[in-house]
Amino acid sequence: MKKVISFILALCLCVPIAFAAVGCGKKGKAAGLYRDGKLVMSWAQIKKTYSKAFKDGGKTIDGENLSADKEESYFDDLQGELVIDSSVTKIEANSFYSCTGLTAVTLPSSIKLIDAYVFEQCKNLEKVNIPTSVTKIEERAFCGTALKSITIPSSVKTIGVSAFSETLLEYVKIGSGVQWIFVMAFISCSDLNTIVIDSVAVCNQGANSSAAGYLFDYASSADYYILKSVIDKNPQICNELSGHFTRSDGTGEYANYYKYVGSSRNN
Repeated sequence: MKKVISFILALCLCVPIAFAAVGCGKKGKAAGLYRDGKLVMSWAQIKKTYSKAFKDGGKTIDGENLSADKEESYFDDLQGELVIDSSVTKIEANSFYSCTGLTAVTLPSSIKLIDAYVFEQCKNLEKVNIPTSVTKIEERAFCGTALKSITIPSSVKTIGVSAFSETLLEYVKIGSGVQWIFVMAFISCSDLNTIVIDSVAVCNQGANSSAAGYLFDYASSADYYILKSVIDKNPQICNELSGHFTRSDGTGEYANYYKYVGSSRNN
């Protein structure tokens, strides 16, 4: 009988632990630096090793964190995937400038602004998330990176000058909340082949200026997908776009979109 009771008690103790382990997994990776999927440096170790790069009790990553003897970020020797801790609420301009060892970055939902030049010239940075907490992406934030795909959530209102220029982007999705994209935001992205736009403001901006050329370098090989509801409710946009693009109905996952291709390009 004692053995049975002991077994039941042990089982009761193990079950919560098992559920707790599953719960942790659902929250994603712990903050820190990863290589080949393995944690090689915890966030606590990063803060200790690069202590000069933090301020405000670790809440801010200092954009003036250049070392005294070289024009490089203190993080310039980080190599691998960086998961930034949710205790960080601000990442200042230039913080990870030219950190060529970074291959992926996970930003926490505590971040509201992606500041200027933050990841510029991180030439091997292939993946980054834009949390739904972010409202603004400043100029040249990701310029010169190796990003191939990016989704801009509807929380973002503004995308700065050259924010994603000179990248390896193939796919871009712009959320409905984006109010303004400054010139050359996606210029010199020669691999860009799919641009999905849910924003009325962005369509209007591109349609009413020679524009569209500055926004996407007129990505002549790209397919533009614009929500049908955006076009149908704003016929003036449709009229303006017709001068630059040929329209057809989207198919498959783009069934709710109109497909636009440059008028100089054959379907």
